[in-house]
Amino acid sequence: MDREISVNLCENTKKMKPFHVFKVDNNYFIVDILESRSFSLPGDIGDVLLSKKKSNQQIELKDLSENHLFWLSKKKFIVPKIEIKDEPFSSPLKIRDLPPVWALFLNITEECNLRCRYCIVEGTYLKKIPKMDYKVIKNAIERFFEESTLDEVEIHFFGGEPLTNPEAIKAAVRIALETAKLRQKKVKFVISTNGVLLNEKWLSFFLKNKFTVLLSIDGPQKIQDYARPFENGNGSYDVIIKNAERLVRAYSSEGLEFAARGIATCKNPDFSSSVEFLSDIGFPAICISPVFSNSEEEFHINNDSLEVFFKADKQFVKKHIESEVAGTPCRSMNLLLFMKKISTHYPQRHFCWAGLQSITVSPSGLYYPCFNWAGLNDNQFKLGDVYNGLDQKKRLKFLNIVRVDNFKKCKKCWARFMCAGGCSACSAKLCHCINGIDDDKLRCRYFRHQLEMAIFASEELRIKDPVNWQTHVGASLSCTIDQFLL
Repeated sequence: MDREISVNLCENTKKMKPFHVFKVDNNYFIVDILESRSFSLPGDIGDVLLSKKKSNQQIELKDLSENHLFWLSKKKFIVPKIEIKDEPFSSPLKIRDLPPVWALFLNITEECNLRCRYCIVEGTYLKKIPKMDYKVIKNAIERFFEESTLDEVEIHFFGGEPLTNPEAIKAAVRIALETAKLRQKKVKFVISTNGVLLNEKWLSFFLKNKFTVLLSIDGPQKIQDYARPFENGNGSYDVIIKNAERLVRAYSSEGLEFAARGIATCKNPDFSSSVEFLSDIGFPAICISPVFSNSEEEFHINNDSLEVFFKADKQFVKKHIESEVAGTPCRSMNLLLFMKKISTHYPQRHFCWAGLQSITVSPSGLYYPCFNWAGLNDNQFKLGDVYNGLDQKKRLKFLNIVRVDNFKKCKKCWARFMCAGGCSACSAKLCHCINGIDDDKLRCRYFRHQLEMAIFASEELRIKDPVNWQTHVGASLSCTIDQFLL
């Protein structure tokens, strides 16, 4: 895939807006950087623009044919200079700009029954492991319903492994359903689990309460046993596969939402076998994400393994497109996430919903923007607690810090108003820097790749299934499940 080419095309009062051009197979695409619009590009125009090898290289209008100029003007890439603004955002958010919170993430426990080799919380298991108690749960949920102005809300359970705190989950669901009925709201439940404890009783409970289930499983036995062992070192495959198959049977028959989430490391950057394996089991939606940070270098994705990952991901994207058109979905959850980003056709200030429309509660009852920020254990990211409420001033301060327009390292990136700077919490962990991904070039390349794949897939679906393509592009399990995937 061709790399970034941004060109300013100027003549007299007309000017080419900042744009990015790229090619996938024989297809050309162009992105309006400031307005986050994208289009399929005629091949002859694509050839001319891609012939310019350096960013910000100027060409004259006479270098383009009349047809080229007409097409670019019609798509509003050539406009009067006065209409081009440097940046789409000019002022910080204010309290009145804050949207209502509609998803509550409950970190039910930090205990886990696996010892995944790439886990971001490795090395903490010798400490006293906190679990969320009834008082925290009750206050968190009742305050959430009290403060939310929305008719429909979501509650997400995660950990650690949430199923190791079973009474907390059952109490939370009971309180949420009672409170939702009292306040005449609808509530949806989502859980992320490693599947070790996913027995028939849990499945019945999830089915009864219409949970969306996100199962963490990396792939075939060799991959699963090596990357996700138990504490004693034994592999987890034999336990997980039975429970995964049980989940697929139960949820497929009831038509409820479920998906598989796996990790690719430099040990298995070509994750094609994992996609085939999980698809064969019956998962209609699969997320495979690369791991970028770990104390053990053997798992960290590097330049070479990232290129291998990109090739596998491109094949998965094509499989996604073919399966959608055929009506037998084998969906890439990462692709859906980024297609959702580009479908807004509006520049984005923030990478995800953290602190914006979702809030995380730690086992002790502290509010954080998301579980990644909670993991940093930094007071400046605490946004209140379940006893005194969400501190809107701290929330506002946080959101104004993690705006992409504050990230100097993103200023020259074509993807900045689609990506919105990437995950600031991951940046803080990897680069000790909040303001943009900074020196973490691998994650930058990953996000740009995902955006280009999303633009390509959206156009392919539009051409191959024009009646249903908008449904395909907007497909998702949950509007806030994104935070589990990145």
